[in-house]
This record gives sequence, C-alpha cells and structure tokens, in this order.
Amino acid sequence: MRQIYTILLDSIRMLMAHKLFWISLTISGLIGLIYLSIGLNESGYSIGFGLFQQDSDYVNSNTPEGEWFYVELFRNYINRFWVGSGSILLALISTVSVFPEFTREGAVEVSLSKPVSRTKLFITKYIGCLLFVLIQMTIFSVLIFAALAFRLNYFNWSIFWVIPVITFAYSLIHCVQVLVGIISRSSMIALLVGICFWACIWGVQISEDLSYKFGVAMPAEKIAPDWTSGGFHKVDDTEEGSFFRSTYEALDKLMIPLPKVREVTISLNSLVKLRQSNSYLDHIDLNTSMENGSIEVKQPRIEKRTRTRHSLSYFYLTSAGFEVLILGLALWKFSRRDY
Repeated sequence: MRQIYTILLDSIRMLMAHKLFWISLTISGLIGLIYLSIGLNESGYSIGFGLFQQDSDYVNSNTPEGEWFYVELFRNYINRFWVGSGSILLALISTVSVFPEFTREGAVEVSLSKPVSRTKLFITKYIGCLLFVLIQMTIFSVLIFAALAFRLNYFNWSIFWVIPVITFAYSLIHCVQVLVGIISRSSMIALLVGICFWACIWGVQISEDLSYKFGVAMPAEKIAPDWTSGGFHKVDDTEEGSFFRSTYEALDKLMIPLPKVREVTISLNSLVKLRQSNSYLDHIDLNTSMENGSIEVKQPRIEKRTRTRHSLSYFYLTSAGFEVLILGLALWKFSRRDY
C-alpha cells in the first residue's frame, strides 16, 4: 500500500511541476472569484466586489430578474464554455505526457523495481491524472457554492456534481491519450490523436443532435426550418424531415459504442439544480431563438424533446463501457511490453 501511495504522490508531484497545472488552477480560481465578485444591490449590480457599478431597473436585488441573471451567467456561460470545454482541454494538454514519459527507458524501471504489480502501477498512474481535474474542479465548485450562498442566500449542494461529472468527461478522452501514449511513447502524437478524437466525437454528437431535431422532434410538432429566412414555418407533411430522420438513425447507431462527452457535460444542466427566480425569464433559454405565434410554444418542447431523447444512464453507461474497453487495451499493452 505504501508503494502505491508513493507512486501516486510522484504522479501528483510531476503534474504540479508543469506550469499548465498552475495556469489551469489559476484560471479556475479566477473565474470562480470573478463570479463571486458579482453582486446585486438595490440600484443594479456590481463587478469586482463593488469596484464597478452598473445601474439597472431590471437586474437588481429587488427584482427576480436579478437572481435569474446571476444563475444564467453560471449556467449558460461559465458552465458551458469553461467547465465543459476549457478546463477539460487544459487538463488534456497538461496530463498527456504522464504515460509517454513514464514508459520511456529509465523511468518505468524504477517503479517496476518496487513490489507493485503492473496493473496496480497503471491504475495508480491513471488515478493521478484524474486528480488533476478533481483538484481543479473542487476549488472551482467551492467558489461557485460560496458565490451562490453569499449572493443569493442559499446553499446549493448540487453544484458539487461538477466535480465527478467533469472528471468523468475528461477521462473519456484521456483514456484514448493513454492508449496512444503507451503505444507511441510520444506526448505529441497522443495529444493530437486525443484532441482530434474529441473534435470528431463532438462533430458527430452535434450532427446527431441537429438531425434528431429536424428529423424527429420538429416533424412531431408539425413545423420545419425555413432555410430562406432562417426561421421556422408550419407544415402538415410530417415526412418532410425523412432525410434528417434517416441521418439521425445512422448517427445514433454509430454513437452507441462511443463516448458521449458532450452529453455528459450537458447533463450538468439537469444534475445541478438551480433555484427558480420566479422571473418571467426563467422559461427562456438564452441559446434558443423564439418565433412568433404558436411556434413560440412549440420551440421549447422541441428543445426539451431533443435533450431528453436518451436517458442519463444511457449516456453514462455506454461512455463508461468505452472507457473500460480502451483502458483494458492500454493496460494489456502496458503489461506485455518489455521495459
């Protein structure tokens, strides 16, 4: 047990020796502090703990729109761009060199000389990489929790779902980097393959999302996109989306064995329960444009149907299955290689 602890500690020390570890940690801390520094008052809202004041008749401490603004700032911007993308990208760059450097001559022999099996050695190193994201997201979550408690006067423990969810999302890409790194012993190749794999998966997931929306959800509501105006119009022919429906069916089958990184990060929107502000804006999605007439009512239903076409258990279990398979291959390669 002591040997495993020593190896894990060495992994953490190696990560902390990289500048990107501290850069990523600093960015997470700054984003959390900036969010904490935004306050609501009777005349509007302030930034920088009162350093900059912006007067507003709508966004202030006396209106429900003030709380809506504070919550949506986290949900649609911080959560979307930093938590679900930026933090994972920096973590992938920071930890990609762990296994390639470890499997080079000289480094791995020292660890193998200790009475620890290769399986335990591999798992310990992998856990060390996960700790990079776990530490980063823990600090970030504590700051967001403090911001909601201090600014909105309520304790939202569901914020801490960010820690396991983002760590899991990161691991779905990092496991590919580990496999490539062990095979090639090159950090650059592992990084390029990992990022390209993530980009391809993201593209397929976006395509699947849109094809379901245009081919299944919208025909069910009897509306279709108007490619000329960029809006939507009513239709009676529900077969208009047949091309998109067949595309969705093909992409859906393709994605079954692959990791659903995008859906895993988006699942935070349902796992993190943010209090309703009783504002009329609560039911408006900032990322969704509304049309006039009855389409305005149907549009949110389409978005909800698209988001809930699969259960969270489907996203997590199939993604976990992919990770187990890739890590199994990486462990097999690591165990059989001569060092």
